[in-house]
Formats: sequence, C-alpha cells, structure tokens
Amino acid sequence: MPVSTKDLAALFGTALNAISQNRDSLNKLDGFNGNHGDNMAQNLQLIVKTLQAQGSKTPADALQRASSALQTRGTGGSSKVYATGLQQAAQEVRGRDKLDNEDVIGLLQTLMASIPVEGAGAAGAQAPGNVLDTLLRSSAGQASAGDKLDATDLVSAGLAFLQAKQSGADDMTAIKQAAMGALGGGNPMQLGSSRAAAGGLIAQSVIQALLKRR
Repeated sequence: MPVSTKDLAALFGTALNAISQNRDSLNKLDGFNGNHGDNMAQNLQLIVKTLQAQGSKTPADALQRASSALQTRGTGGSSKVYATGLQQAAQEVRGRDKLDNEDVIGLLQTLMASIPVEGAGAAGAQAPGNVLDTLLRSSAGQASAGDKLDATDLVSAGLAFLQAKQSGADDMTAIKQAAMGALGGGNPMQLGSSRAAAGGLIAQSVIQALLKRR
C-alpha cells in the first residue's frame, strides 16, 4: 500500500505515542542529563506537526522540512543527528510522489544509522557505533539474553529476508531488512542506552504500524 506524506505523519505519530508512553523510563536511562525522553517527545511532536503541515508535498520535501525544523527548533543534542538522518532519508526518496513499505524501512535504517550511541546507561558507560548497529545486534540475538528473538520474531525475520531477496536485494541488504523487520517484537527499553532505546521504540512502533497497513 503506497505511503503518502500524510501517512508518514501518521507513522511518526505512532512513534510519538511510544516515546511519550516511555518518557520517564527514557529519562532514567539517560546517564548524562536525565531528559532524553522529554527531548525526544518534543522532537517527535515537531516532526509530526511539520509532516502534517506538508500534506500536499512529496515525502522528500516533507522530510526535508522536518529536518530543517529540527535543526532550528529541536530540543537536545539528538535533534541535530535526527535532523541529519531525515535529510539523508529525504535525498534517498527524492522524486517519489509516494513511498512503499520498503522505502519506509530504508528511511528507518538511514535514520537509525545517523544516531551515535552515547551513554550506555545511568552508570555513564560508553557504547560504540550507532543505533542501527545496536538494533541489528539485538535482533541477531547478540545482545543480552532478554533481547533475543523468539520463534515468532525469527519467522518474521525469515519472511522479510525472502521478500527482500525476491525484490532483488543483495544478501547484506536483505539481512538488514530482515533484522529491522524482526524489531516488530521485543522490548527496546532493554537495550540499555537511552538513544538506542528511543530509536528502538521509534523503529518498532513504525514497523508495527506498517504491518497493520498490509
């Protein structure tokens, strides 16, 4: 089912709901300022409002506007990296009037890859890489035992892999799409880092909303 700019606003709206419901827990995970949940709730609200206001624009133009809004009016350091991710995603879908589900998964991948993981927990330990790396490791069962996939997740991942391969994707792209698809289950709050947890909530909520559209 095609995804319009209006649909993108609705998908990010589900992410806003997920972040808002876990705002206090995200704040507790933030070992630096203790306000990552508050900041992300405000930033996602800004993204949703901007996308809603661009309903007649192409997804690329709307994402670019959302990026600019975060650059100028975003809250906290994460607003800048999310702005960068949205700008990159806008470039990747330039020239498209509407997107498909795979485009949205790609948007999530680009967005999560733009966010460095900092402060792995309240103890202040550092975590390497970006949020996408963390989500992929978790989906592969390489994180803590609480983050491993169950049988349903593995089936979903296998189907996503096959669908990606049938679409002509190479093995690495198919694996990444499968891993992102598997994020529809599990608990992102167990990822430790406030940025990884917030990114996981965003990816999970958007993926679940996409599945409901099929």
